[in-house]
Formats: sequence, structure tokens, C-alpha cells
Amino acid sequence: MRPGTKVTASATASPFAVSSRVLTCTRTPPGTLWGSRKYRPLRLGKRQVYRLDYFEVHPELRGGLLGVFALAVIASRALELGCDGMVLASLPGATKFYAEAGGIEGPVDGWKAARSLVPFTFERPALESLREKSDEFIIEG
Repeated sequence: MRPGTKVTASATASPFAVSSRVLTCTRTPPGTLWGSRKYRPLRLGKRQVYRLDYFEVHPELRGGLLGVFALAVIASRALELGCDGMVLASLPGATKFYAEAGGIEGPVDGWKAARSLVPFTFERPALESLREKSDEFIIEG
């Protein structure tokens, strides 16, 4: 998405339901769901970061483009909010996906992931790279 792009959807025109915090793919089977319980960036030291609280791709659709596209849209949203980075807590089985997408595994100063989850940070260059990937997707109607 280009800076300033607004994401909109309607039940009849799009397979996605969108709000300021959550995007849900509504096709059968449902494809992906993501969201943050924080309605504005999280302040960590002098940085503004987007905290991704939930991201899931339907098991039948994992390993394809949907997960990459959804993460790219999330990165675009973080940049639109003026964030310098993004933090998330990954299930151990998904760490390879986040690392390949540009995430850095490891502790995050000022933020702690739940005990059984693996913390990841996406710095601004990784978010920008993901945003560029979202620009590669074209929806033809």
C-alpha cells in the first residue's frame, strides 16, 4: 500500500472485512485474521512500534501467498501509523516464517512476550520491504 492509502471493504465487493484494528478474510475457508489490541503505537523508549497481537492464516492456506500478503498489509498499516518498527510474539512453529520476512528473533527492550512465545522485532527497513511486497499484489475486479 502506498502511504496514505485507505483500506475499505464491503461485504459484497470484497472477501475482506476491515476495521482500524482487524482484517479478516471472509472467504470459505476463512483465510487470515490479524489485529492489535492497542489502537495506537506502543512507545518503547524513544521509538513508536506497532504491537501485533494476533495473526493467523487458515491451516489449508499456509505456505502460500496469503500469509506474506497479510504480513505486508500489517507492515503497511504500521508505517501508516508512523511506527519505527513492529513487535510480535510468535508460536515456536512459525519462527521461520517471521525470520524469512525480515523479523529479528530475540528479546525486546521494554516489552515482554508471553513465556511460551518467541519475541520478534521488525525494524523500519523490514517494514518498508514488506510494504513494497504489498504493492506487488494487484487485485483485478
